[in-house]
Amino acid sequence: MELPSGAFIMIGATIAGIITAVVALVSMIISKEQKISEYRESRRRRIRQEAAQYLAQIDTLFKLYECELKSTKQNCLTDMELQKFRCSHKENIYQLFEMRHRLFLRLTPERSPKLKESLESIDQVFFGTSFCEDTLHIHRDSIIKEVQGILRYEWKRVKSGEPDYQKTEKTSKTAIKCLLLFLIVLFGYGTYIFFKS
Repeated sequence: MELPSGAFIMIGATIAGIITAVVALVSMIISKEQKISEYRESRRRRIRQEAAQYLAQIDTLFKLYECELKSTKQNCLTDMELQKFRCSHKENIYQLFEMRHRLFLRLTPERSPKLKESLESIDQVFFGTSFCEDTLHIHRDSIIKEVQGILRYEWKRVKSGEPDYQKTEKTSKTAIKCLLLFLIVLFGYGTYIFFKS
């Protein structure tokens, strides 16, 4: 059976159209996934920055508390002195709560219930009956550990790409292999017909 002479032109044009459509689709998906990855990377940076600011504010308030203790030459502040301390540093406390809420809103509490617990415990340290250094450091270290875990998880997601991107990549590789195989078979068949006649 011999193919008409225009059949190869028609098959070639069809294959070229299919290749163009596949390349356009893959480019669109890769572009979209690249934007999502850029967003995730930007989000990671903001989480890191806000967590660092939050932790720095905790340390600042605690150092201010230690200075207040040294000035009174006591082991702990009375309720009245503690209230006075809070009033004199209300801007720092406001910034602490603002950063806490930013961090809390940026992170998914369901993914990290331990982080939520530690953030709430820090509130108790600052608004309980006394500051407790050990409790503060335990919860601060827990926040650091949880945020690092979240950042690591987000980095793995950025590095590996989105699920749609992964599927597109696998599908594209398979489609290219199949297309190359088809072209090899078509070229072989065309060569066979050419030399047979």
